[in-house]
Amino acid sequence: MPVKNFSLPFFFLRKQNKKLPTEKKPHPLKKRIAILMPNWLGDGVMALSFVKNCHQIFPESELDLILSEKLAEIPTPAYTHKIIRPKKRWEKNFIQKLRKKKYDLLFLLPNSFSAAFFGFLIRAKKTVGYNTEARGFLLHYALRYVVPHRSQHIIAEWNHLFSPFFKKNLPAEPPKIDWQADEFQAKKWIDFGFSKSMILFAPFSAYGPAKNWPLDFFQQLSLSLFEKGHPVGWLGLSQDYKEVEKIKKKQDLNFCGKTTLLDLCYLLQNTPLLVANDSGIRQMASALGVKNIGIFGSSNPKWTGPLDKMSQIFYTQEPCSPCYQKTCKFGHYHCLSNISPLAVAKQALLHLKKE
Repeated sequence: MPVKNFSLPFFFLRKQNKKLPTEKKPHPLKKRIAILMPNWLGDGVMALSFVKNCHQIFPESELDLILSEKLAEIPTPAYTHKIIRPKKRWEKNFIQKLRKKKYDLLFLLPNSFSAAFFGFLIRAKKTVGYNTEARGFLLHYALRYVVPHRSQHIIAEWNHLFSPFFKKNLPAEPPKIDWQADEFQAKKWIDFGFSKSMILFAPFSAYGPAKNWPLDFFQQLSLSLFEKGHPVGWLGLSQDYKEVEKIKKKQDLNFCGKTTLLDLCYLLQNTPLLVANDSGIRQMASALGVKNIGIFGSSNPKWTGPLDKMSQIFYTQEPCSPCYQKTCKFGHYHCLSNISPLAVAKQALLHLKKE
């Protein structure tokens, strides 16, 4: 009988010891994190500032960047892993692949309802985004704008997504791209005729004509620069090639439709100056530390303008701007036509004298 009386408590203690943790709990900041990146090139470049902050807040975490196919080549930090989203983002195999990742956190940088639904499908433990387009019920953290939307820089808006986990307000810092060309790329563009005295123009914007400075203004600017010994290389997509052929000088080079994102990185790193509309190419130049002049029309430089010291902008701030529209509802495009080629040429030559 005494043996039985003593065996009961020992048995109880043995059961209790099995429940004690034998391993350390994971660090609260060590997580498996995914960031759904924007679809536009310019926004994708600016989002690299958010990526850097995410790594600083969660330094031990695995960090996946979910990118569209057209941004697959964008240079990203070594501490990240790219996941390329197929054109059909709802593809079953792709969704299942992401579910198996079992993300602790998913940050949604696009504000669309479809982005939130995509996040819902991959079943992250916590999904963070802005409560826009009536999508709040799909998010674990549905945040509201601290100040009116577009009244501060978009990077500052994105930084607020950290607020449930990090109480300090993070300033908007310029994004940076760290990338070096290989010998093949250098030879490719030297053989094409590119030289390091060549100024680059990016006169097109995929967004719409309300962002495009008139092509004949770019033509006038190219003549002014050529008189000072600077040929021009024209950047654009394949559908822009014929337009450039009509207006370029014989000494100019037409790169439209001939460049990948990595080709753009090489050309931008080796030009003394880029002149561009508010576009992804201008954002890339800023991130690469290249001197550039940006021309703003319907967009707002306070929201998507440069944060670095290498960039100069032209913005007339018409009574109707920024309207954020693709086309001018009045038909006059004064926000663009009131920026003279002479003023831009003067500023460009000042940049070139500082070389």
